Amino acid sequence: METVGIIGAGQIGSALAKIIAETGRYHVIASRRNLSKIKDLEGLGIELTRDNKIVASKSDIIIVSVKPHKAFEVLKEISEEVRNKIVISVAAAIPLDRLIEAAPEAKIVRAMPNINILVKASFTAYSVGPNLKEDDLKKVQELFRLMGEYIEVEEELMDAITALSGSGPAYVSTLIEAMAYAGLKVGLPRELAYYSAAYTVLGSAKLYLDTRLHPSVIKEMVLTPAGVYASVMLGSGKQYTWISIMRDLPINLSSATYGILEKQMVDKVLLESNIERNSLTIQIEYKAKLCEIMKVEKIDLKPVFYNTLLNSSRLRP
Repeated sequence: METVGIIGAGQIGSALAKIIAETGRYHVIASRRNLSKIKDLEGLGIELTRDNKIVASKSDIIIVSVKPHKAFEVLKEISEEVRNKIVISVAAAIPLDRLIEAAPEAKIVRAMPNINILVKASFTAYSVGPNLKEDDLKKVQELFRLMGEYIEVEEELMDAITALSGSGPAYVSTLIEAMAYAGLKVGLPRELAYYSAAYTVLGSAKLYLDTRLHPSVIKEMVLTPAGVYASVMLGSGKQYTWISIMRDLPINLSSATYGILEKQMVDKVLLESNIERNSLTIQIEYKAKLCEIMKVEKIDLKPVFYNTLLNSSRLRP
């Protein structure tokens, strides 16, 4: 059984330790200065220590998961212990040549997972140094497979990957939050607003990944004349970027939803009554019929929307 060492068992490092240990195929040893914060890892059979050199000397594969400004220092510290061993650095923005400079006889891999590793759904990009052989690469890929999806890229792309997928969960979470706020704005319960927003993002991602339809095609599949999306995105006449979408989504979704509800309610009232649009008594008759429908269908409208319905421009001759 091979031993995998984790140096720096913080949020990402601890997740890695758990995922790898749970397979039962590896012995795992992890280091952190404050061991009290990772005591739960011992329940998975993970060996804990404060000494990075012990981790490096006992391990066949070492994962360095420390803050970027500490990566060079840590690799220098363990350089003797990692000779001819695979060392995977997940420290952001530290290039291969800098990592190799710190541990020249190690088999260095630079990788960038993301926080979705916590649920084994990370997208991990990686680049390899010159010392890795084919068998070494297979071992590295076996570990990455446990985390989610992975892909080897040219190192010149790693910084861009870090900005895109490495930080990506924060961008997507901001979108989910904005969608949920929009749901709250139009009266959805908090849990339902967040769950429906998150699952919509998950389903949309799966639709793209499974079909490879371009996002603009998926968007067109949803877009209908005078529908919610058109009202949200085009109703204000603005040219939207993703930042402005997230900023204005609650406002525009609220307006679009009310606009559609207004059309539905007014049309329903007019359809179920004999009110003529040019009638002098239209407001009185309309209000009476609206209240009747609301009572029968148990519709509870916020006062501001009720007033909107009473003064709808659709009632004008």
